[in-house]
Amino acid sequence: MHANSYMNDEIYEVTQKDVQELKADVPAAKELALLLFEYIESQPLKTYTKRLSGYFKIEKIEPGKLWLYEYYTLGQTICPVIVSEKISSKARVGWTVYLAIGINGNIWNPLTGGPVHPRFSGEF
Repeated sequence: MHANSYMNDEIYEVTQKDVQELKADVPAAKELALLLFEYIESQPLKTYTKRLSGYFKIEKIEPGKLWLYEYYTLGQTICPVIVSEKISSKARVGWTVYLAIGINGNIWNPLTGGPVHPRFSGEF
């Protein structure tokens, strides 16, 4: 794109830097998405009093737990979301994940999963 003058030098330099930073994390993000899918499929069906879905930024990680910030509508942290320890060991603070989650009592559980982005500013 830069070679064909579709992108100016400044945008090209920023884009190149972003690509270099992110390319190492893309396989790990894909692995996390697959682990979430497998985990969700292995869980028994439950009734939930509330459901949320959207893009969540991972704010904090503990073994078997994720703290997720929902920034599009609620602007608040949802916690803890219960996951496997393998999932929490692969997750990274700052990554964004698309999930549907449900609460039963005061425990949130993932219901469906989608893509995981190593970093997502909300702008393209």
